[in-house]
Amino acid sequence: MDNPDWAMVAGLRASMDQSFSRSMVAGDQVFVCDNLCFSGEIKISRKNTINAQADMPLLMSRAVGMMGALYDNQNERYEAYQTEKLKAKDVRDAIFRAAQCKVLAPSKMLRVWEQWENPEFEEHNQYGDSVWKLQQAFTQVQKGTNLFSLPKSQQAMQGILDPLAGYVGRKFTIDVSDIQDADVELTSQRAQENLVLA
Repeated sequence: MDNPDWAMVAGLRASMDQSFSRSMVAGDQVFVCDNLCFSGEIKISRKNTINAQADMPLLMSRAVGMMGALYDNQNERYEAYQTEKLKAKDVRDAIFRAAQCKVLAPSKMLRVWEQWENPEFEEHNQYGDSVWKLQQAFTQVQKGTNLFSLPKSQQAMQGILDPLAGYVGRKFTIDVSDIQDADVELTSQRAQENLVLA
């Protein structure tokens, strides 16, 4: 899994006093912080009940197994973003929709447009007037915002950008029905499915 534009990562969390579940997150938008913020496209967790120690390797194996499919999905997404060209009207509509869906603060709309017109970094322009360039404009403007909401807003942004790129992602599931007290979240799917106009 080697891509110069992005990478897959994983994060782990547990507590010595068992005050919260043993957990793992994975994806290309992972956030792990000592203030307990913990998010990623795939999140598995297991309560600290009997057999937790024995169940975690199996859960982690399933999550890691899913990372290959998630990587392929993201690669296809970003290839579509890089090749699909946008007109100015499409860009304005996407910026407005992002504000309308509360993915972008209305006060930042003009800054996204400015980043689209004149990217701060030359690398953001490497694919021309593409969905990729618009994603980079959004990302650049969102830097420095609330770290707790940033991963979910970036995932929800895919719900706006995917249709512009003509991209339809695959649905993923991880079956944990055979493991007691286990839970799985596939956050990027949920963020896209729940993206609605406010």
